[in-house]
Amino acid sequence: MEHAFKTLFSSPTFEIMECPCDSTQRGKLFLEKPQFHAINLITDGVFRFKCSSADYFLTNQTILLDQPGDAYWIGPIQAAKHGSLTIAFSPGILNEISLHMDSKILYNNFFRQPVVHGSPMLDFIKSRFLRMALNGKSERIGIESAAYDLFSELFNPTEHAEIRPASIDPPLLTWHVSSLEKAKDWMFHHFNEKISMNELAIQAGISEFHFSRLFKSYTSISPYQYLIRLRLAHAKKLLRDSSKSVTQVAYESGFSSFSNFINTFRRFYGHSPSKLRKNAA
Repeated sequence: MEHAFKTLFSSPTFEIMECPCDSTQRGKLFLEKPQFHAINLITDGVFRFKCSSADYFLTNQTILLDQPGDAYWIGPIQAAKHGSLTIAFSPGILNEISLHMDSKILYNNFFRQPVVHGSPMLDFIKSRFLRMALNGKSERIGIESAAYDLFSELFNPTEHAEIRPASIDPPLLTWHVSSLEKAKDWMFHHFNEKISMNELAIQAGISEFHFSRLFKSYTSISPYQYLIRLRLAHAKKLLRDSSKSVTQVAYESGFSSFSNFINTFRRFYGHSPSKLRKNAA
């Protein structure tokens, strides 16, 4: 598979590289042997991934983890533009992140699973990171902050319950992934507004009935549940990184009322927004 890395950002602990891949060899798999620890984010196309213990389809919804000594086969399943963003890093970066967390990162355990399926929280953070890394105008501190948020979410053991192996039907991948990603991207930009199922279906170019079914097959949860999780992800970031009141956080995250926000937050996380802010201080 022909590809060439283009370095977008470099720091002492990690490097961000873009890897566009225009391949007409649909269905052919290529052997890869990673030389460094890396997180790979799919930005275009659909890939097939095979190793000794797994056989997956990789899309924007999945993340591929590399470490030296791995070996796997990978290739596009469509004769179209494909691409990914690779974050090569030193394992020492995990020690830095651990200093800001309540528990030690279970690095070795996490890398036993080469492919992970994004949760709404992870998708939210990944979307912000990709915007920062790819626009070419982001300040260094902004890119580093977004990258550390991504590392923290991936390697924080308390969040692993939200991440599951990817398993998607080939017909869904072939015909609807790009449409569903358009709807997801629209949600990333409008989650704090009132959104109807019909609006999301229009963004995807799919009938409302089929959109709901396909979206759940792709993400494992309904569009409404996904939207709520995006709002909660944004609320958590504001609670941790800003001094805005809990009421402001609720409305800026798209919740219709303060009580609805408090009840939803407690239901998902088992504690109040105020407790999260206190623990993060």
